[in-house]
Amino acid sequence: MSAYFIEAFDTLFFRDGRPFEIGGYANLQIPPSPSNFYGAIRSALITSKPGGFEKIKTNQDETLRAVVGEIGDSEGETAKLQINGPLFARMASKGITGYFPVPRDLLVYSVDGKGANKLNRKFIIQNKLKELPKGVETNSSTRMFLINPYAESMSSEELLLSDGTFARYLNGDLKFPFEIDYNLNAIQVEQLFKSDYREGIALKSKQKNVEKSRLFTMQHLEFDNDPDEPYGFVLEIHNNSIELGEPAYLRLGGDGKVAQMIRVDINWGNVDNIKEKIDSNKLFKVYIATPAIFELGWKSKAMHNGYFDEYPGLEFELLTAAFGRSEMYGGYDIVANVPKVSFPAVPAGSVFYFKLKKGTADDVIAAFHQKCISDYRNKQGFGYSFVGGITNV
Repeated sequence: MSAYFIEAFDTLFFRDGRPFEIGGYANLQIPPSPSNFYGAIRSALITSKPGGFEKIKTNQDETLRAVVGEIGDSEGETAKLQINGPLFARMASKGITGYFPVPRDLLVYSVDGKGANKLNRKFIIQNKLKELPKGVETNSSTRMFLINPYAESMSSEELLLSDGTFARYLNGDLKFPFEIDYNLNAIQVEQLFKSDYREGIALKSKQKNVEKSRLFTMQHLEFDNDPDEPYGFVLEIHNNSIELGEPAYLRLGGDGKVAQMIRVDINWGNVDNIKEKIDSNKLFKVYIATPAIFELGWKSKAMHNGYFDEYPGLEFELLTAAFGRSEMYGGYDIVANVPKVSFPAVPAGSVFYFKLKKGTADDVIAAFHQKCISDYRNKQGFGYSFVGGITNV
């Protein structure tokens, strides 16, 4: 497994799943779909070999074909290649800082500034895990719920936690209320980039001249970069036996904008403290850092059944979950020249709470930690998950 930092040389366009017609408006999808990156990496691997596409078609390069899959397999189901991510990240002299969507079992509130500093101070708190009170009827299939322990109203916000703060969250080491410092432990999504709006007009397919009333607008992403500490993305690549150049170059997102990919070292923290907590109270949480497409809507088949076929010694019970509104994730099949099937995905930052019924903390880590647990498109980076301990009871 290798980790890579991806830096764009231009604006990037990641269209969301809403219908888009000529004359309309194409919005950004944030976070971008992992399949954008998976497709770009597959294409880069193919073009890294002279005559790569022809070699796949004629089966002249078994190694290449095994890594990227069959030429007509737009989903990568026949490919060995797998990615984890992407995550927003920043490159600095001290290394990579990864940014994780704020877990949805955390709430954010503001306190008015006083004195010379009138700026609002922001804090995050942890919801409490509670049993469903007797006599309360609900259509939920889970028997516990998460409750705001404070009297005032709070909400979930589009924040990104730095990797160090995120590791403390998983370990249960954050002391609440925890103050947000945008220069140290968190960042707002709008701090990462600004929107660059591009106008276009449709062309007649044969004459190649413009069509009337076919003006459209696309929302591009432009990172707000310091040249010495650029923002970009970080992801991990598995099962790749082909050496890419250093740096490697990708055509990424809509319009095929150029980005470079360089190998880096990452460390999202160790799991020793997490395993101790799981073995102690038989409770654990699973956080997903990228959207996940589950067979049963908001939960996976394994979550519903309480086990994985691949881990026969592990059994668990889903207690509750905190997740947001789903978004549609699709894509485009370049070979067939048709849109891919779109699926609703549970958003990044969603958190699922479990009780361990059989097995050990090591089994939990093996099944869930830094794995892609999406029922669909898991090779493409959907459902990149992390295990945390539960202390909020």
